Amino acid sequence: MSRHQVRQQSVSLVSPTAAGARQLGSPSAAARFTVELTGKPDGSALAAVAGEVDYDGADAFRHAMATALKEYPVGLELDLAGLSFCDCAGLNVLLWVRRRAAATGCAVRVSSVSPRMSRLIDLTGTREVLGASINGAASRHA
Repeated sequence: MSRHQVRQQSVSLVSPTAAGARQLGSPSAAARFTVELTGKPDGSALAAVAGEVDYDGADAFRHAMATALKEYPVGLELDLAGLSFCDCAGLNVLLWVRRRAAATGCAVRVSSVSPRMSRLIDLTGTREVLGASINGAASRHA
């Protein structure tokens, strides 16, 4: 694959997983991330993000998160502890999620981050924007 070719990624809703959770993201080899949604009794959901989100996958990640916001308009709890890599394009999607949620009255909070995600958040000064609930969360995963 040359540097100028675009890797295609599709995002689709796949079959339910254990305990009623569902995964957003392509099960194909091209997918480098998953978003597992687990509904809660209050109508909100836990969105566990795992894998890698970079420039090439940012559009697919945005689509997956837009789907999550649409399906769970009450609120989303984002668990980012499974992210092994996230660049500024992925962080931009997370900031977009916060803005879109705020515009629609949806509550979004980040409950857990990986050490790499914690570093990106600190370097970019977005810890407060993404929510105070992530303070200290990285220490559980270090």
